Amino acid sequence: MRTQKAKSLTLSALALLATMPFLTPARAAEPTARSTAILQVRTAPGWTAPVIGNLAKNQQVTLEHCTRNGDWCQLGPELTPDLAGGWVRAGYLVGMAAKIRVTPFQFMVNPWGRGY
Repeated sequence: MRTQKAKSLTLSALALLATMPFLTPARAAEPTARSTAILQVRTAPGWTAPVIGNLAKNQQVTLEHCTRNGDWCQLGPELTPDLAGGWVRAGYLVGMAAKIRVTPFQFMVNPWGRGY
């Protein structure tokens, strides 16, 4: 009887631990980046894209995507609607964990062994 009760308690504890990741919001667990200056937020990656607003210095943000060369990063949805999805210069963001998660891998050599 005692062994059955201990086994049941162990299974209940394991079931609770298995559901814990689902109890917290997904965005809260994502790594964030921080702006090192007041940054212009643009509609697209590139200096010629229209400016839609400014990101405050030291503001924490999540990132949706960074360009393959790592020059520009797209801001996450937690910002105001006019800035969410906008693009900022990646060099002014601190937080490699946030950047590397959303930057596409770039081969240093051609994996097929042919010229470019």
